[in-house]
Amino acid sequence: MSNQIIVHAKYPYVWYWEGSGSGSLASMTAESGGWYKYTFNASSINLIFRPYGGNNWSGQTADLSRTTGEWWYNGSWNSSKPN
Repeated sequence: MSNQIIVHAKYPYVWYWEGSGSGSLASMTAESGGWYKYTFNASSINLIFRPYGGNNWSGQTADLSRTTGEWWYNGSWNSSKPN
């Protein structure tokens, strides 16, 4: 899993960027229990989870960041799936 970041969240979209670069919007893959998943091929990423696509930023998270590994976000980061 080197140079990969796997994130899980209860948001279907993620806006992401590396360093000071421009951002991109991606649809996350649905998982069970209302969770969504996305894999980045990077060692560090900045991201914002969003409930809506397009230009609708309502309900977004704050600016977040992660490094390599697998992470779950439910208001805070966890290294294992929260109950």
